[in-house]
Amino acid sequence: MNKQGKITPSGFADMMSRGRGKDEQFGKTALAYAQRVALERLGVEVPEIFSAALSHGIENELEAITAYEQQTGTFVEPCEVIQHPTVDYIAGTPDGLVGTDGIIEVKCPYNPINHLANLKSGEQIEQYKWQIQGYLWITGRKWCDFVSYDPRFPAEHKLYIQRVERDEMMILELAERAEKFEAIVKEIATW
Repeated sequence: MNKQGKITPSGFADMMSRGRGKDEQFGKTALAYAQRVALERLGVEVPEIFSAALSHGIENELEAITAYEQQTGTFVEPCEVIQHPTVDYIAGTPDGLVGTDGIIEVKCPYNPINHLANLKSGEQIEQYKWQIQGYLWITGRKWCDFVSYDPRFPAEHKLYIQRVERDEMMILELAERAEKFEAIVKEIATW
């Protein structure tokens, strides 16, 4: 299965962004994401934005997963694209499945300041909360271990793990918002 043209958890933070005006339900960021999804549905190739930060994350993700497995004594099952069981326009690929109840979301910050902030307070969890809850929604899982990993840190501080529980209220908010967002995507994709 391909997630092209699907609304994905990695875009949920954009989808949830509101406009600045009182009556603006969707902000510029959300509308730009809607355009991207619509273009993918129309078969228009949308170039990926590739940066040093993205490359850094990709290069270190497997090492982060291995460190997580070693520290927790659990196996992370790689997974393919998972289609939402009842919502056909939503799909995504979590970083891994853990046992029967969990998933992991791995971040390998390019800027070591972000990893330090995760070590101190789990700061980036707020930034990725919609993505995490979105993957829990799609998979039906109960929890997500948010993993921050930076190989540049001393051994005892390379890995940070914080468990995030499934939040049914947030998932309900995502579901309601996704339905409205899908209407915008369909409108854009129709001439």
